[in-house]
Amino acid sequence: MTLSRFGKTVFLDRVKRLNTQSKDAIKDGNELWPIPQEVIDANSGADFPQNIGYNN
Repeated sequence: MTLSRFGKTVFLDRVKRLNTQSKDAIKDGNELWPIPQEVIDANSGADFPQNIGYNN
């Protein structure tokens, strides 16, 4: 979570360089967190899309 706050490139570069288990699986969009569905549902009447680029 802390690496995500420093920006996309810091997170992705560090995982690719140091995490032998995840380095081949990590991709753009993995640094984003989803907006919970209950938050989206609670905002009825408003356009409240999921984070752009978030990968399920």
